[in-house]
Amino acid sequence: IRKRRSEHMDERIQYVANEQKRVWDLMAWVGPRAMPMYQSLVHNGQALRTLPDLWQALDSTFHSAATRPVDPSILNEIPPLPTRDCPPISHAVITDALRSVTTTSTPGWDHLHWR
Repeated sequence: IRKRRSEHMDERIQYVANEQKRVWDLMAWVGPRAMPMYQSLVHNGQALRTLPDLWQALDSTFHSAATRPVDPSILNEIPPLPTRDCPPISHAVITDALRSVTTTSTPGWDHLHWR
């Protein structure tokens, strides 16, 4: 596979150098550029063509309720829950739980990493 790939690239280089006379066509950065992803987005019927337009569209979408008045009195209608006692936890229980944990993962069955 490597030999055939090398032969193919040599053939391509020879073709470009001798037939097309455009050696720069071998470079990836000379070809057509991919459009940034935000240029294909549309907000309120307008295409987003620049980063400031994208920022304005995202800001107005996700912060649309920022200027609305808030009535915190509805929280007074929620009855408070009774407080519960916390059972005592012994030092041995904590030590046993942390024994199998490395310094880079969380305690528990999933062993998530801190990184």
